[in-house]
Formats: sequence, C-alpha cells, structure tokens
Amino acid sequence: MLKRTSLVRVLWAIAFLLFLLAMLGSPSFQECAAHSAHTGQNEQDSHSSLFAFINFFLHWSYLDCAGHFIHAAHEEILAAFTILLALFTLALWSATAALADDAKESGIAQAERMEKSINEAANAAKAMDELAKATKRNTDLLEPMLQKQMRAYLTVESEGPTYQTAYLRFAGALAISNSGLTPARNISYWVNCDVLPVPLPTDFSFPRPEIVIQTDLGISPRQQLNFNTLMSRRIPDEDILDTLSGESRRFYVWGEVAYDDISGAARRITKFCHSFFWALAPAQDKEGLFFKPTSSYNNAHNCSD
Repeated sequence: MLKRTSLVRVLWAIAFLLFLLAMLGSPSFQECAAHSAHTGQNEQDSHSSLFAFINFFLHWSYLDCAGHFIHAAHEEILAAFTILLALFTLALWSATAALADDAKESGIAQAERMEKSINEAANAAKAMDELAKATKRNTDLLEPMLQKQMRAYLTVESEGPTYQTAYLRFAGALAISNSGLTPARNISYWVNCDVLPVPLPTDFSFPRPEIVIQTDLGISPRQQLNFNTLMSRRIPDEDILDTLSGESRRFYVWGEVAYDDISGAARRITKFCHSFFWALAPAQDKEGLFFKPTSSYNNAHNCSD
C-alpha cells in the first residue's frame, strides 16, 4: 500500500513538471513574460518607492502569464488532463485489482488457517474421544480386577486327623480360612469322610451327606472357622495299619463351602478334599515311636471360583 501511494505522488510530480515545461516553452507564456519584464523595467526607472518594487516583483512572478498560457492552450491542457485522468483511472483500477487480489489471497490464507485450525480441533476432539474410550475400557477392566483383588477367598485347611483305636474312630479337624481382603458372609458347608483306596478312581463322585450346615456367620480377612467331622463307621482292625501307612488306602475328608462376597454376585463355592496317612516317627519326650499324621490335597475335588 505504501508503494502504491509513493507511485501516485511521483505521477503527480511528473505531471506538474511536464505542465511547467509546456507552459515555459509556449509562445504565449514567453510573449507575456517579455511584456511583463519590459513594463516592470519602465516602472522601476520612473519610481524608486517601495510600491514600485513590489509591483515589479508581482509582474515577475508570472502569475498573469500563467493565466494567458492556460487561456491560449486550454484545449491542449484539457486533452492532457484527460489523458492524465485516464492514466490515474488505470492506476486506480490496477490498485483496486491489486487490493482485490490481496484480499483474495488473504481470504485464501485465512481459509487455509481456519481449515487447519478446524482439522487440529477435530484431531484434538478425536484424541479426547479415544482417551475417553480408553479411560472407560480401563474403568471397565479395573472394576472386576478390584473385585477380584478385594473379594473374600475361603480355603479349607487341615488341623489334624484322628485314627481309629478301641475307643475312637477316624475323624478330621478342619479350619475354613479367609485369605482375601474383605469378609465372607453367610457361610454354609457340608463335609464327609471315609477310608478309601489309593488312588481314588477318576470317576469318584465324592458323596454328599444329607446334612448341610447353614449359617449367617461371617469370616473376616485372616480369620478362620474351625469344625470337625467323624467317620460314621469303623473299619476292621486288620485294616487299620494298612490305612495308617497309606500304601493301599487312606483316610479322606472332603466337602464344599459356600459364601457371599462384596461383589454381590452368585454365591462362591470352594471344594476341598484331603487325604491322610500316618508315618512312624520317634517320640521327642520319651523312648519309642508314634504315628505322625501327614495330609495332602487330593488330585480331584480341590477347586474354587
């Protein structure tokens, strides 16, 4: 814009300079100037006052001669100014066209910037949407993971068996322990025991007794509930040593524990099965040997959900 303004000023200056050159070279102006100079010289000789000097100066300013030139060459001046007006009109059109081009380029650049900004905003929105989806997926994954980590887990551990004598029958002492991080509620369980062959058949069904212990008890984390089971029959005396050795038969204790946890889902089930045998070991406080009980988890019926 500044360059165009300077160009207009230069054109005006050139036009004014051409006008001066045309005026000074015209016959009418030169004749008027000669006449004014002769008149001024005569007045200077006849008058020496200040008024005569000023009048002489005004004559030599050629203001009247410029008027004579304009009057004498008014058609040529009109034609020149018409051409000059056409040139200025052309320059104005060129400047307007340049402004339009600048406006178009500016509009295109602004549209490109706007499109880029819109694309960046769309990419940011897409990224935020992906982040929200990822957050939701993590939340969906985290909730069941937290439930698994925080829920109660009940296991059934052996507290020691009793073998058959003249006054006792095979029996087992057990403990339901909570190894989770939250309480287990509404505990129910059943337990059974018997002397069975080793190993157990793969299709053994682990009989369930008619009695199921139903309670509203709860077991807190790292706490336990103790209970006992007694075999309903006695085995022949000649089979006792074979059962104690665990070579061909053993004493088995099995059952199920059901409970509720904090998830509010279906009741959790823990199945268990322990087998026992007794090994001879030296007594610590007296001479002789005694039967030391050993327990192990059976290959089947030991699972939980």
